[in-house]
Amino acid sequence: MLADLAQLERMQAEEVARLEEAHHAARRAARGIEKLETRHGLAVQAEELRAEQRVLDELAGRTRPETGA
Repeated sequence: MLADLAQLERMQAEEVARLEEAHHAARRAARGIEKLETRHGLAVQAEELRAEQRVLDELAGRTRPETGA
């Protein structure tokens, strides 16, 4: 009976080790996705700022009508 318990303990320890490795792999993948999400957000923000700057440059380049002041 003691041998059976020892065998069960070994099997459970192996299962815990396998599941811990799977968990670590999933965390690594999640961190990679989080980094990609951050980069994408920065790229979108940069493009929005470039578009806004183009509009501002266009407005600044237009000639102003002369005022009598």
